[in-house]
Amino acid sequence: MMIVKMVARAKRFKVFKNLQTTFPIGDEQVWKTNEFSDCAAHNKEECRKALLEFDEK
Repeated sequence: MMIVKMVARAKRFKVFKNLQTTFPIGDEQVWKTNEFSDCAAHNKEECRKALLEFDEK
């Protein structure tokens, strides 16, 4: 989601390759519970809007 917005809004976007990143290890997937369904719906809508904006450019 964030990368889509960055690409759509950036005047000069650059992808840096061969850099190290960190990430969580495990498969908890707490975001898939009903407790966060409103957040998931919001994120999907924001992603849809960002992709539409990206297509317009």
